Amino acid sequence: MIRTLPEIDVAPPASPSLSDIGYEALLDRILDGTLPAGTVLNERRLAASLSISRTPVRDALRRLETEGLVLRRPGQPPTVAEPSIKEFVETLAVRHVLETEAARLSVGHIPAAEITAVRALVLSLLDRGAATVSETWDIDDQVHGLMARHSDNGHLARLILEQRRKTHIFDIKRLPKRFLLGCKEHIVILDALEAGDRDGAVRAVGGHIDNVKNSILKKLQDL
Repeated sequence: MIRTLPEIDVAPPASPSLSDIGYEALLDRILDGTLPAGTVLNERRLAASLSISRTPVRDALRRLETEGLVLRRPGQPPTVAEPSIKEFVETLAVRHVLETEAARLSVGHIPAAEITAVRALVLSLLDRGAATVSETWDIDDQVHGLMARHSDNGHLARLILEQRRKTHIFDIKRLPKRFLLGCKEHIVILDALEAGDRDGAVRAVGGHIDNVKNSILKKLQDL
């Protein structure tokens, strides 16, 4: 006798709250540079620009503050955080630990089609020989996101995302230009992932992050 399973009512996904909408909008503006580091965040003006009330804006700013993207000093309005060189280097050290682990866990679990698609994006930029800041960050997110998503560890993936956001808001003018080197390092990472070379992927990811850190330190020495 075949038993049929009882029907299960599946509730539709909840609509995003106004606080969530405000958070996502402000996060996008911070990460794309529309609200650069040091910008004073006036709740009333932000609420008007987002067509929402000040309460969800206030909630969104608190959330961004807990993530280290907004700074609030006593008696002063909140501002977009402006990480120092020291903070940036420390963030890269944390990323090294998290992302090499994501590389180790993800090898063998990333669909070949996804690796091929991301490699095509990197090669297209290499063929052009140039990229905007937005395109550079997008490719970086695509490569590193592959490993975070397929690490099969949601908490690790969220931590990586938080640390990468802190890297994004670092003043791009102070970063050495590493476009070509960065693209080539991404290809090495993708090749190791495609080959199922766990040790190679871990070395490639760790070396890539270390190279970013070392290039910044070298630039400081040359100033």
